[in-house]
Amino acid sequence: MAFPTRELEQQFSTFADLSNNQFRWQEEPRLRRSMDHRLGGESSGQTGASDSDFWVAYWHERWKTGPQKAFPKAHLYAYLQEPCYWNARDLSRRFKTVHCGLEDCFQAAMYKSDNVLQGFNPDSKASLATYANRAFGNAIRDALGRYDSLNVCSDLSLLRRTSRKFLKEALEVDGTTSESVKATYEAALLSFQAILPPRSRTIRDLGHLTPENWTAMVREYSKLKARQPAMKLAMGGEAELRGWLHNCVKSLRCYKAPSFVSLNKACLEQEQEEFLDQLTDHEQVVPLERLEFDEAERDRQQLRQQVNSVLSDTVDGLNESDQMLLHLYFCEGLKQTEIAKRLEIDQSKVSRHIAKVRKTLLKDLVLWAREELHISNEAPVLKDMSLFLNDWLTLQFSGERKEHVAA
Repeated sequence: MAFPTRELEQQFSTFADLSNNQFRWQEEPRLRRSMDHRLGGESSGQTGASDSDFWVAYWHERWKTGPQKAFPKAHLYAYLQEPCYWNARDLSRRFKTVHCGLEDCFQAAMYKSDNVLQGFNPDSKASLATYANRAFGNAIRDALGRYDSLNVCSDLSLLRRTSRKFLKEALEVDGTTSESVKATYEAALLSFQAILPPRSRTIRDLGHLTPENWTAMVREYSKLKARQPAMKLAMGGEAELRGWLHNCVKSLRCYKAPSFVSLNKACLEQEQEEFLDQLTDHEQVVPLERLEFDEAERDRQQLRQQVNSVLSDTVDGLNESDQMLLHLYFCEGLKQTEIAKRLEIDQSKVSRHIAKVRKTLLKDLVLWAREELHISNEAPVLKDMSLFLNDWLTLQFSGERKEHVAA
């Protein structure tokens, strides 16, 4: 699958189309007009305007602070297509499963685009592409991890723990409408479960079943067919049973771990029309701009409150000596040697206690950010959180109000 490169304007105005196992760039005309307008207008003469990093910072700033959100976000979504594609391609090749192909991995990554944009810091040394590479890779691995038990589960184990009801649901979802076919597959499953040793360590998959196993299975199937003449079960020997069981496995895996709906543009198909309808030309004014800006500000305030609540609860749970240590270090600004002298303890003990308390606070902050904001615990992210924690402690213990703490 060829991967055509993009010019600067295209990087912020085209989306990947992976349909029919082919790759091509699909242009969004309104985004292209927006880029042409700026490249040929007020931004063209600015330093770095011919570099993609300049436009990443340009659109990210307008997405974060401007009242009009749709256009900047769409431009950034377009830019994220390439790092998303390369991660999806590499990981889909490493995990070659029926239900997790290139398009599936691509969608799993792009679904996290908002988290990438929220977590990206333009002032850091890492570019958006570099940051997105890590975030998209984690998103795809998380998606694959949800199906890990299926990927490592043998066909034998899957059939052994499947109920008739679940198999019937899987066959219906897979498009099997004939009652006779469904009954035949159910009878094959029951025959398999009747003769299979429940805890055999030597039989790991269907290929390890012995001729005696298959003979017993055919015999069991014949008994079921004779007892249920009204179901009109198909005639079957060993070859037919093998084929039916393999079809059962295929339907079960697809049903238990369905493929993602392909996401070939910046958003889910059901949201795509609504998303593009939000895009307006540069000169137009959106009547709800003020409301959108106020809503974004409320979200930021809420995030600040959540962060302060997490850290405050952790600090409140510390013992009095640890809280006193934080006060002396972060509020009064004393050095460790000065603290040791005041408390009449060894300086190394002060250092260990401060490191231990900071580790406790940072751990709670990281866990909360990962669970609530889906922010990874990569080294650069941990470094930013550690710096933020120092600022928070300084403000907290110097009596600053919580609303001044930037989340």
